[in-house]
Amino acid sequence: MPSGWYMIRHATPLLYTFELVVAAAVGALVLVRWWRAGEAAAVGAYLVAALYGTGIELLAQGSSARVIEDARLLGSIPLRFPLLPFVLGFFEAGVLLLVGFWILRAVLARDAAAARLAAGVTLALLVVIVLGTLGTRAMLAQDPQALRLTTRALGAPRALLLLAGCWAVAIAWAAARREARRGLVIWYLGVAAVAVCWYTPALVGGVRFAGTVRDGVRIAGDALEQLAVFYGFSVGFEAVGFYLPVYVLLDLLGLVPHGRG
Repeated sequence: MPSGWYMIRHATPLLYTFELVVAAAVGALVLVRWWRAGEAAAVGAYLVAALYGTGIELLAQGSSARVIEDARLLGSIPLRFPLLPFVLGFFEAGVLLLVGFWILRAVLARDAAAARLAAGVTLALLVVIVLGTLGTRAMLAQDPQALRLTTRALGAPRALLLLAGCWAVAIAWAAARREARRGLVIWYLGVAAVAVCWYTPALVGGVRFAGTVRDGVRIAGDALEQLAVFYGFSVGFEAVGFYLPVYVLLDLLGLVPHGRG
């Protein structure tokens, strides 16, 4: 567990507007495919993931394990608890885990359509993230005061307790259901791969990074520390770990194919 480390991000005034638009667009995509192709499984997976993510955010923010200050829509409309957890839940969990679900279907059921959807959404959002990162860097160069620098402590006790519960649920499920083990590994690797893909541009661009705070000054870690803290702990253990129980929920609902077409 990293001690004294934070996830630090330069936030533009339109950050949460962007997240809301993306979540709505992806939700529209799955609804259109349900209407045109009868693909109800993706709708169920998106809703399960988004509502689960919202629940995690409600717990984390309601208990002050995660504190987000001055979140706004369109740069001016205050976005407060409990509405903010819904935006984060549908974007951070809903979109990411829907892609993870498509990867799961592509591998277990050899679903070519799911593979195309996973690749398409991943690449499309990656392009948008890269452009957004470049725009943020340009704003920083022009007027650093125009952006907020937000920090989130890594390894907070309440968050770690919740995270331990998530890992315990997933491990217990894999121990109880032999046929679920392969799917759980694919779920973990798929979600982690997409998360790394989407988070890396911000890290490379210096917009989001792991660092420490000394005398009020935020200091980014070096390359090895980013690998260990940003990727190893924050992404590989914490971010993906919180979402492991979603696989259990999808399995309980019969949405994991386990090799069935």
